[in-house]
Amino acid sequence: MAEIIQNLPAREFNTKSESRIGFMMIKMGKLSVVDAARVIGHAKKENLRFGDVAKQMGLVTENDIQDVLSKQFSYVTVFDKDEFSNDLVAVYQPNSEQAEFLRSVRTQLSINWFNEDNQSLAISGIERGCGSSRFAANLAVTFSQFGKRTLLIDANLRHPAQHTIFNVDATPGLSDLLMGRAGLEAISKIYPFENLSLLAAGTMPPNPQELVSGNIFKEVILFFHQMFDVILIETPPFSAGSDAQAISVAVGGTLLLSRKHQTKATLLEKTSKLLRKSQVEVVGSVLIDY
Repeated sequence: MAEIIQNLPAREFNTKSESRIGFMMIKMGKLSVVDAARVIGHAKKENLRFGDVAKQMGLVTENDIQDVLSKQFSYVTVFDKDEFSNDLVAVYQPNSEQAEFLRSVRTQLSINWFNEDNQSLAISGIERGCGSSRFAANLAVTFSQFGKRTLLIDANLRHPAQHTIFNVDATPGLSDLLMGRAGLEAISKIYPFENLSLLAAGTMPPNPQELVSGNIFKEVILFFHQMFDVILIETPPFSAGSDAQAISVAVGGTLLLSRKHQTKATLLEKTSKLLRKSQVEVVGSVLIDY
């Protein structure tokens, strides 16, 4: 491998590629035509990248460059730290180990679960404190960045959190929809992610277990299959009651989350057996250590 790397030719300036970046910066109002021409000329002469030269000349910032690249590769980035919760590492720390781990989970699920027959998946913590809200939110972001029409449903009707993470209204939501008090307007489009939508938990109901156990819940999920490629459903932890099991039965598959140095292996095994006995496929388990 070292020999191959050593024998690679030096980078050649790609005029077409660099000019395209310059054009996008002009179109987005980040550079004037004159400044872009100056940058291209200098970059070609010195065999440097357009963005690096523009930044050296003090014409753009690193955020400007990342914004343009995200548009070029259809990969949304967000720079406003007040837009969403800092828990969204897939948004604010896309190059971190956590974000890379989330993308690896996305890859495995794409290979082993999501297809025309399996479009929905429950995300369930074994017990409280497993970080299921944070994990489900970030996983939904990565699927949307992958170009999948993604719907995240907060089915934790006891302690909902997704509306806080994505900074949207708590109501109307899933409970309101299941009770016939709301329709598709309960789904929030998460800007600026073209492919990401959220169905918050909605009004806190007195009977959450009954709501997610009925046929209406299953019919709603099947209806959403016509609208989305990937549907991720965050459930309450299994230790909180029967909600998680009921939701898992309705969708047919579950990804189990456990916390490092907290969740006992025996409890994870017991939960897996319970689900398989209920004809639910345990798609995998994730050990959360952050």
